[in-house]
Amino acid sequence: MTQKSEDYVEIYNLLGKYSNVFDFREWDRLGELFTTDAILDPSSEGYPVITGLEAMKAIFPQNPPPNVHTNLNFVIEDYDGTHAKVHTRALTIDAERKVVPGYYEDDLIKTSDGWRIARRLVHQLLPPL
Repeated sequence: MTQKSEDYVEIYNLLGKYSNVFDFREWDRLGELFTTDAILDPSSEGYPVITGLEAMKAIFPQNPPPNVHTNLNFVIEDYDGTHAKVHTRALTIDAERKVVPGYYEDDLIKTSDGWRIARRLVHQLLPPL
């Protein structure tokens, strides 16, 4: 397997792991997903931007009951071996059992511990169904 193929597999696993960490509320595993200075930007949905892993660890446990995240249609762009841009479609089922279709725009970097999300923009495609 080439290095690019190995990186693509690791990136796909990272994006899948995101759903599991959030759905099972495994906040102690956020460092497996994000860089220490990561930016999570759901501002297009009316939520504040969260900067830094420690801020995420403080904020996420206060969130309402878990959602169900399903990520699909991963498209890796601008890959150079240390950075990648990824577009991912997402379907989230919220606590009221409404389906919320959306997508993520990610900037990933390869760290000594593997691929991590450095910046994630969260977008809602439609109002909850």
